[in-house]
This record gives sequence, structure tokens and C-alpha cells, in this order.
Amino acid sequence: MGLRSWLTKVDDVWDYVSLCAQVRHNPLAFGIFCRIKITEECPLERGVWVAWSGDGQSSLCEFMSPYFESRTRILDNVVDDCPDYNADPSQYGQFAESEGDVIRWLVQQEGCGDEDICTRMEDDMSFVTECNAALKKRAKVRLT
Repeated sequence: MGLRSWLTKVDDVWDYVSLCAQVRHNPLAFGIFCRIKITEECPLERGVWVAWSGDGQSSLCEFMSPYFESRTRILDNVVDDCPDYNADPSQYGQFAESEGDVIRWLVQQEGCGDEDICTRMEDDMSFVTECNAALKKRAKVRLT
């Protein structure tokens, strides 16, 4: 086994939330390290991609749903097809600075959102993040 970096395409907020949960609970995954919205021509389809890493092929094939397995590309193959991607991925799109950026992109991409909805979703996410941070401080809910 060895470290693998994966790129998984998400098409809507539910995809994104589900992927994040699967990566978080995957015993061979090391987490999400960036999110990028591909807007320019490259080996990746235009849209929102989540980059995460794991320990070998098993982190994808054994611990992720078949839905995400079929939507995932290994970063090495993307770089082989497009060496410039490795040098500067931002030339092909925009990195998300926050979870709110990803949600905003996906809501706008679906064509069903407006700025008010995005703002409310960001407020809800901020509230959840604050609650989560407060809970982590309590010994009863901390995971070891």
C-alpha cells in the first residue's frame, strides 16, 4: 500500500456532504485537502472536485460507495494527462477558501439558489461549526 491522492467530482450539496462523511469515516483515508471548481479545459470535467488522500487503492475501492468510486480519478493519472495541472492547478479553476464557497458553487450550479439561500446556508454551517468546536472541548464527546 502507498499514499494515493484522489479527485472526486460532486454535483450537488448532497454529494458533497456524503463524500465528506465517507472520507471522514474511511479508516484508510487521511482527509480532504482541497476543493477546486474546474472552469477551464483539462483532463477533469468542469465542475466541483474534492481532493482527498488515502492509503492505497483500498481506501477507494473497499471503503467508498460505488457511486463515488465511479466518480473518482487518481491524481497521478490526471497529472500524467496534464503535467501543467501539477505545477499550478489554479490555472484550471478556483480553489475554495471555505466550505461556504463549495456550497455556494454547488447551489449556483444547480440553478436553484440565490444569494439569500447561500447566506442562510453559510450561517447554518457557521452555527454547526461552532457547536462542533464546543463539543470537542468536552471530554465526554471527544473521540480518541
